[in-house]
Amino acid sequence: MFYVAITRARHKNYLLYDTLNPSKFLTELMQAPTIGNPGFQKCPECQGILVKRKGHHNEFYGCSNYPQCNGTRPLLT
Repeated sequence: MFYVAITRARHKNYLLYDTLNPSKFLTELMQAPTIGNPGFQKCPECQGILVKRKGHHNEFYGCSNYPQCNGTRPLLT
């Protein structure tokens, strides 16, 4: 049910947890690399996660917090 809950969000997820006793699911999530972005880069604007996106002319890395953040980096090939 945890997986279903976090994958159904349209823009963001907010996870509240006890810092003295975090669940094993949250611990795994915080340590997992980002799917589709093995380099796991942070956004230069807001420190969010950069994910691979397709633009009109090329592919690039864009912030996972879009549309609140417009941070991008070029795709290194």
